[in-house]
Amino acid sequence: MVRVHGSLMSIFSVVLAGCPCIGFDDTPYERTEDFTATEEEAEPFEGPDGELLPDACEELCIAEFGTSHIDGPQDLQSCELVSYDPQYTEAYLFECTFVVSPQCIGGRRPAGLASSGTSEGAEPIGRWLAETAHLEAASVPAFDRLAARLSALGAPAALVAAARDAARDEVEHARVMTARARAHGAEPAAVRVDPMPEPDLEHARERELEALAVDNAVEGCVRETWAALVAWVQAEHAEDLALREVFVGIARDETRHAELARSVSTWLEPRLSPRARARVRAARDRAVAELRRTAGRGLPEASRQHLGLPSRAMALALLDGLQPRLWAA
Repeated sequence: MVRVHGSLMSIFSVVLAGCPCIGFDDTPYERTEDFTATEEEAEPFEGPDGELLPDACEELCIAEFGTSHIDGPQDLQSCELVSYDPQYTEAYLFECTFVVSPQCIGGRRPAGLASSGTSEGAEPIGRWLAETAHLEAASVPAFDRLAARLSALGAPAALVAAARDAARDEVEHARVMTARARAHGAEPAAVRVDPMPEPDLEHARERELEALAVDNAVEGCVRETWAALVAWVQAEHAEDLALREVFVGIARDETRHAELARSVSTWLEPRLSPRARARVRAARDRAVAELRRTAGRGLPEASRQHLGLPSRAMALALLDGLQPRLWAA
């Protein structure tokens, strides 16, 4: 059995029983989210007359929910201003509808990820390896951006350095997984990331702190943690012994990345307002709920066993074990 150590790994050792990618349903689906914005929060999206600009609803939806979802990339389909009542603090109520293209791969994704990573025509094992390689490569700009955002916000130098180290880890992960995918006749898709506007820290520092906290909660504390645990499972159960060795190395790095996410969360939390902390927790809880929803669909049994991915029952047991220990507070 693989032995793992450390504070996060002490939790993993208790619940190490499954992972989310036990088969997978990659059918795009619609999701609708409501959110409120105060007049102050909406002010940057108003014209000189105080009315919302024509694209304000869409821009606010993207600012609130981003272009990535826990399942995969999401495209905004529509946005509606449901109500506006200036007598209340939360004056605007918006409804955003997205189409999500699911990808059952763990790891940290950059905001603005535009490439789907889907590998058409390959057999299931090669396709899974290619899509994993794509997400590993996408994690490189994600960690580069994390380092830049932390630095701009005045985070401790150790956190910035750890994010840069993580980006270097992901370069190697992408290289190794690309080689494995090609050995199975699959070619990973090139990573394409849309440019993101530079944050206005002089006038919107609190908004940037909250945006980073949400991104870190979803992509780091949930997805990165999940990816680390998946890799430990595969390091023990993959039928391909060479793959087991690959996953041991990846699991160690991903666990370190998940610990980084927890450290970033610890640094950010006291800098957030109570309402912002509540919104971060809500985003994290939605991410965990999506993991539970997608657990256990699709991969052929032979492919699942070859890759070391556990059964649906084991996946749900893993979530049941992790949630009260990591995602309940």
